[in-house]
Amino acid sequence: MELKKAQQKIEEINKNSLENEQKLANARSAISRANEELNSVVDNIKENSRSITQQENSFQQIILNLKNHAAQFSNKQEEARKIYETIEKCQIAITKLKAHHCETQEKLQKKQFKVIEREARRLQLQQNIQNNIKETNKQKSTR
Repeated sequence: MELKKAQQKIEEINKNSLENEQKLANARSAISRANEELNSVVDNIKENSRSITQQENSFQQIILNLKNHAAQFSNKQEEARKIYETIEKCQIAITKLKAHHCETQEKLQKKQFKVIEREARRLQLQQNIQNNIKETNKQKSTR
């Protein structure tokens, strides 16, 4: 009777150990996917920042060129007025571009934080599973 109970307890411990090992493997896989997703988000943020910087530099160069032309044609007030209107439009476009960039950055950062939070939860789950495995192994060794 005692032997049967001990065997049942060992079988239960073995079953729990296998379940915990499967949970650990699943958690590791989920963490790996989360890391890949996080890296993708970070890459998107970097690429968007580079693109915005290039576009802003392009607009700044256009503004500089327009200012230079405006100076050359200062005696032609109508042309100068049109050039300054174009400059103003470019500056408005830059402002809108910066606002869009900020919104995009905010969205990507929120996504990044969600991935980090998920990964933290999974790491905690993995730690709990490892603790369960240690406890199971400890129980096995005491028998």
